[in-house]
Amino acid sequence: MLFTHQESVALVEIRIRLIFVVLYCLGHCMANLIVKSVVKEHLGDKNVASDFYDALDDEVCTKDCA
Repeated sequence: MLFTHQESVALVEIRIRLIFVVLYCLGHCMANLIVKSVVKEHLGDKNVASDFYDALDDEVCTKDCA
């Protein structure tokens, strides 16, 4: 046997936590992308500086998911 029962349980718990972190990140990023899309759609017909869109692109999914 490679690991004791207690070590195996600890490894499973770590894997489960990692899965939750990945799923949270993916969900969070999807929410950010939806907000970004709505903002761009709302401002689509307005005269907005391209710097604003560049900053919006940089902000979405870079803090928590990168």
